[in-house]
Amino acid sequence: MVFRRSAVVLGVSGIVVVALGAVFEPVAGPMVSKLPSNTDLTVHYSGTASLIDQTAVAKGDLLGALKNGVPLALDRRIHVTSTSGNTAIVGDDQTLKITGMPPMPDDHVYALDRKTLEAGPAPAGKTADPASGIPIGWPMSPSAHHPYRYYDPTTQTSSDFTYTGDTEVKGRGALSFHSQSAANPVKDKTLLATLPTALPKTVAQALASSPLPILPKETKALLTPEALAALPDQIPLSYTAVTTADGAADKEVGFPIMQHLQQKVILNVALPGQPPIPLIPVLSTDLTLTPESQQYLVDKADTASTQLLVIKVVVPVALVAIGVVLLVIAFLKRKPKAVVAAAPIEAGPAGAETAEPAADSGESEN
Repeated sequence: MVFRRSAVVLGVSGIVVVALGAVFEPVAGPMVSKLPSNTDLTVHYSGTASLIDQTAVAKGDLLGALKNGVPLALDRRIHVTSTSGNTAIVGDDQTLKITGMPPMPDDHVYALDRKTLEAGPAPAGKTADPASGIPIGWPMSPSAHHPYRYYDPTTQTSSDFTYTGDTEVKGRGALSFHSQSAANPVKDKTLLATLPTALPKTVAQALASSPLPILPKETKALLTPEALAALPDQIPLSYTAVTTADGAADKEVGFPIMQHLQQKVILNVALPGQPPIPLIPVLSTDLTLTPESQQYLVDKADTASTQLLVIKVVVPVALVAIGVVLLVIAFLKRKPKAVVAAAPIEAGPAGAETAEPAADSGESEN
């Protein structure tokens, strides 16, 4: 059967476009579900701190050394600096600002799987913190049942994130998670550099004998005059930290659109023949993502969600629809039009000319 050339072209084009629509989401979907190489987000936290004024301690002013409810803020920038295959090198630049103290910058670098956002080893030629778990947030379409672990850069450890229920943040659905760490040794060199490495024995004696409820009863009971007398004049110190993290992961794109972080850094002393004894919290922070940063992340989540909808649904459906239309048009134009040829001229009576109808040539029309 002979078909019009235009119908053939339309039919082939329709088949190709339908095929593109069928494979577009499986091919493009995974690409847009990864951490983008141009990621660069800046968010802010606010809250309060409780701390020990080391200058007051050195002067023996124990009452004046305790400061509670001190305003503080945390500026945080998360940005991808490079990618290698499925791994992204991500900078996590943080600056803690406590009222009355100089800003404390603390930058970290992570090698993250671009799909799961789990920390892992850095690719060849790159360096990254020895992290584990999820340091910056959840992946696309987080699961309530996945065993996520929150990474704490202060102790370089991770602890289980427990799903606590569904919630809504500024109109977007989210999954709530909670993490509570054990008391782990502080390993963040930037933080350790701000803390004293030794405590004068006279200060320890003053803390142990003070009528103020500075030390826990259990600790006071261990710091007997005999135990303190056995310590050196400068008592070596170590530090542990306990971290609590609450967050909400956007159900579609995983953005941490709500965060509440609490941490206590505890000073420990070592008595002869005993494990380190927690003495006193030297820094307690309570930080929450600001409303402005919440809205910023919600807006980013809205944009990312729309892009996903376009790539995973709108474009494939549009391509299939266009392909089907082309196939329908090709079907309707499949038959060639009949062509009528001019009849031969014959001489009739008295010189008249007559024409006979010609048969269909059977040729196809372009």
